[in-house]
Amino acid sequence: PLKGCVVTLLAPADSSFVVAEVSGADGRFSIDVPQGRYIVNAEAHGYVSAAMEYEGGEIAIMLEDAASYLDDVTVSAYAPGSFRREANKYIYVPDAMPGEVRAGYDVLKIVPLVSVDEDGGVAVLGKGSSMIYINGKPPRMGQKAAFAMLRTVPPGSIKKVEVITNPGASVHSSFSGGIVNIIMDEPDQGLVGMMFANWRSSSNDARGTVAGPSLYMSYAHGKFNAAMTATYNYLNVDNHRETVYDYKASGTEVRNDSHEEMIGNQIGLGVTATYDFTSASKLGMAFSTSARGYRQPCSALSFDSRTGETVRFENTSREPFTRPFLSAMAFYNLETDHNGSNIDIYAWYANNTERCETDYLENGNVSMRNVLDNDSESAEAKADYNYYFTDGGSLRTGAGFTYSRTNRQETRDDIFDNFTYKDYRTFLYADYSRSWSQVFSMSAGVRGEYVRARGVQRSQSEEFSRNDWTVTPNASLSFRLPKSSQSLSLEYSYYVSYPNLNSMNPFRVWTSPTTYTTGNPLLKNSAGHSISLRYALLNKLNFYMGFSRCNNTVSNYIFMDPDGNTVTSIGNFGKSNGFSFEAAYRDTFFNFMRLSATVNAYYNDVHAAINSSDVGYRGWSARQNTNIVFIIAPWNASVEISNMLWSPTKAMTMSYGWRDIVDLSITKYLFNSMSITASISYLANQWFDVSYSNSDYAYKSSNKGTAMTFSVKVTYLFGKRRVNMIEERSESFGGDVRPTL
Repeated sequence: PLKGCVVTLLAPADSSFVVAEVSGADGRFSIDVPQGRYIVNAEAHGYVSAAMEYEGGEIAIMLEDAASYLDDVTVSAYAPGSFRREANKYIYVPDAMPGEVRAGYDVLKIVPLVSVDEDGGVAVLGKGSSMIYINGKPPRMGQKAAFAMLRTVPPGSIKKVEVITNPGASVHSSFSGGIVNIIMDEPDQGLVGMMFANWRSSSNDARGTVAGPSLYMSYAHGKFNAAMTATYNYLNVDNHRETVYDYKASGTEVRNDSHEEMIGNQIGLGVTATYDFTSASKLGMAFSTSARGYRQPCSALSFDSRTGETVRFENTSREPFTRPFLSAMAFYNLETDHNGSNIDIYAWYANNTERCETDYLENGNVSMRNVLDNDSESAEAKADYNYYFTDGGSLRTGAGFTYSRTNRQETRDDIFDNFTYKDYRTFLYADYSRSWSQVFSMSAGVRGEYVRARGVQRSQSEEFSRNDWTVTPNASLSFRLPKSSQSLSLEYSYYVSYPNLNSMNPFRVWTSPTTYTTGNPLLKNSAGHSISLRYALLNKLNFYMGFSRCNNTVSNYIFMDPDGNTVTSIGNFGKSNGFSFEAAYRDTFFNFMRLSATVNAYYNDVHAAINSSDVGYRGWSARQNTNIVFIIAPWNASVEISNMLWSPTKAMTMSYGWRDIVDLSITKYLFNSMSITASISYLANQWFDVSYSNSDYAYKSSNKGTAMTFSVKVTYLFGKRRVNMIEERSESFGGDVRPTL
């Protein structure tokens, strides 16, 4: 059997693209299409492609070895694969992978519209920060553990990648990102794992270190599958800033020169296990825990023009190891027909306890002691049904319930305060999508959600409650011209963003004798409309244009309280309109260089007022990101250079200056699936200043020092999949290891 063979169906009239699939580990593939005549084309690296007519039923395709298969090893930057638009998503089907693609994680780096970073973040063009799904569902083990898993699987295990630009109603109504859904083969039997250790140090004030090993293991035997991830991190980082507040009306100036450090340890453990009762039903459980302890000394030289004195203000916060964060999940999946329709049910619970102790000093003398205790718990239950019609359409419906409770207690000298917050949510949703022809497809969905929240602050005898009904629709229309590899799509969504607990926390956090931050328990929901147009050409060029309108815009703002203190808080202000234009280009040159470039332009028109003072703004901003990968075949290594440039940007009550960053990394691939990566971040770096000014008030905040960062990461893969990855790498290099026919 030949694994990883790309099988493409073409229309006999004009050889236009219809659908594609990748053969599994047993060499088999399955494609659901309407009855009719097609041309079947099969391709695999190292083999002569084959084509034949198809009118229905099962077929067998035989591929012959290509003479070039026995050539010398050649490392290539070529990134093959088909890429097409369908309903609310793009579908990327990988072909033979280039030499530097060693694992499933590397496949994501060559998927159009997608960008990933080494810390486990993923972004989609026009959508920003996004989520990873595995086989249509969020990973039970969490996003970071999913990235660790992808580093252990061979690239051939990934059948296709779906880039979902309009996720629909099944996700939370406040989620504005995309979804990168990775369709994978069943795991290989046996043990597989990955270990890696990283060290990172910043030149900022000659301090700033992050180090820690991580371990990921998975085991499959028969119907049983299990995975475990364990992490440890040591942090010793700092930040040095100078901030000037100028109250023009009163002639008052406050100047703070602050230095903040964080020294601590963090550990985490996660376990997931599943059991296949039958080929159509699966039961699983997941458990995770984490704990941290840190010490955070902060100091500030604070000058106040009202007194003419400079006061040294210090505070040291400690978060001792307490009862660790705990979460548990149970889930069940049942396929209900041969088309893949299924029922998915899960329940989740988490509990966490934290304690933070802070001592405040002025000129070396203890002025105040603050103790903050936080106890919280969350629970969620959800049932989801996916039905796939024989005509190619699909319907997804579901319902769920979430609950969260937080109790924060603050003890300060002889003052005791308590803030309790409870949140109940119930939701229903439905999504429908269908491809009506080879050219036109659509999707539409709606989500209904009821939120009941209640908060109480004891010291102020204040109580607030919120009862909200929201309905959030979404829709997308897509047109594609397979013969010319073009697609055009129009997307719409309505979103509602709920304030998080940290934004509503009413307690004060002092940063100097005259400055503090606090939340706002009376924050309202912000909501808005988003509409976008996407165009893709030749799998290399992608364009995005979007418009969004938001009511009850949320923003930080700074003001002076009745006691003359400078306060940083958050509130709802007016409405905003935003326009965005993005273009992305990816290509390979000279068979050893891969280029990825993105250009973004934004225009914001914000109408807002604070205490009858106009704080609205309008203006353009831009950003570009260029990434180049060089493959150095003789050394079995790769070099990556990236540059990010931000133009000056406006925001409510603040503006940002230029920022320019250059990063460099070198990766050396060693024997036994080991690799070493050395990186220099912020090689060329220009920090931006944050500032604001009107007729009554102005401030400016500047970062002191540089931020050049050096890091080294060593990765080692072990287990059966490590062997598979070596075999696949030999295939992609043109080596001696060949699959059997």
